Amino acid sequence: MYVALASLGVLYLLNLLSIIQSIVLCYDKRFCSWRDGSILNKVYNMFSTFISLALSHKFKNLMFSRLFAFVIFSAQLDDVRKFKIFNIYSFISLIHSGGCIFSVITIIKLVDNKTQFFHACLDLLIVVSLNVIVSFFNAFKGSDYFNETTPEGYLLGKKMFADEDSYNAKMSVAGNDMEI
Repeated sequence: MYVALASLGVLYLLNLLSIIQSIVLCYDKRFCSWRDGSILNKVYNMFSTFISLALSHKFKNLMFSRLFAFVIFSAQLDDVRKFKIFNIYSFISLIHSGGCIFSVITIIKLVDNKTQFFHACLDLLIVVSLNVIVSFFNAFKGSDYFNETTPEGYLLGKKMFADEDSYNAKMSVAGNDMEI
């Protein structure tokens, strides 16, 4: 019981300290250009900061996941080494994950396996274990993580948001055929 409460305390302490992650992100030029690129990015940044404080500091990692190629999940940093602050938090979070796994295993041994509480503990054990495994994969990013490439390995010069310098702004109705 005390291990579970200590694990929960460590989790919320890390959530409060995740404000440091937000401070580090404020000084990154590439992240700021992503955040200021659209109102949706700003709202998602504020939303993820709130969820990181309330539930789990790991939620902020979704901004960098490139999930479904959505812009809100395509935040970038100037250098992959600046992602170190997120890796430190992931490493420290192994403390509360380990405490949670220990507590759940202890409870599973004591509870009747036909109860809903047993199944909830079993679910928690599976989810936390998978979270630990995924956090190891998240910690190791190549130096070219923020550079988008084709399957053949060619670097893409993709813009993070549309602006007046886009393809359509360069097109002209008047002119020769095929002239841009």
